[in-house]
Amino acid sequence: SRVIEFNIKHGFPALRQLRKNICDQKYDVILDIHRSLRSRYLTFLMRWNPLSGTKVYGIRKNQFIRFLLVKFKINLYRKLYGQIIPVWEKYVRTAAPLAITADEGQLELYLSGNSEPQLNKDMQKLLSEDYLLIAPGAKHFTKRWPAKYFTWLILEIHRKYQIPTILAGDASDIPVVEEILSGLPSEIATSLAGE
Repeated sequence: SRVIEFNIKHGFPALRQLRKNICDQKYDVILDIHRSLRSRYLTFLMRWNPLSGTKVYGIRKNQFIRFLLVKFKINLYRKLYGQIIPVWEKYVRTAAPLAITADEGQLELYLSGNSEPQLNKDMQKLLSEDYLLIAPGAKHFTKRWPAKYFTWLILEIHRKYQIPTILAGDASDIPVVEEILSGLPSEIATSLAGE
């Protein structure tokens, strides 16, 4: 019900104050789905102090297995797990001690009543039809599927199901979206990147 922001420009004193604020709230449970040095610092006092009353569960990142895949192309995910576990499912697995499990894994988009008038007419039309939504961007190059693979996937899905594709992302994703679109007929894909 609230967003707690941390401005990285304010440095370590602000991070220390944020940790104090989080401790003072006495949360029942914290799910650390980032598992960074910063998030470990924020939850350290609660993670190792049973008297705090807060349970902290962290995501399993499989950093060594990921390192082998990225650096040496050795894929142990399938051998150990039978498949590559999608990120959303890793997030849900973090909450497994709370008896929360993944359902069908479908993404749902809920628009609040006051946001619909702000949508432009093109977007309203798109949201009233079936379509494929792809967000091809990623902060790190190693996490981004090559543009030519997205182009191939969109062509295959359109051939099989005859549904259009919307490419989404923020302004930094526009170059990769344009690269994908350059290999597609204009009638089967639209860009909303940056919008």
